[in-house]
Amino acid sequence: MNTTSCRTDVNSIQVGVAVSVTLIAGLFQLAMRVCQLGIICTFMSMPFIVAFLTASATQIIVAQVNTSLKINRSQSVRIFRVLASKELTR
Repeated sequence: MNTTSCRTDVNSIQVGVAVSVTLIAGLFQLAMRVCQLGIICTFMSMPFIVAFLTASATQIIVAQVNTSLKINRSQSVRIFRVLASKELTR
């Protein structure tokens, strides 16, 4: 099996997982709407909601950095390993 075929298989699996998770989240939202469970949101504090949204946005931005800056993933992983090893030896 060549690397192009392997990458295509991995990409198709990742897309399938993303679609499945999105579908399940949509079904949960629909079920909550039908059961009128929106009242639960009134019990969540505003700092909790803001922190969740900030963490979600940060995760999305960090995930896109490699693609937008055209950084090879293996190089960035190597850099993080070096940084982690330096951090652990202190």
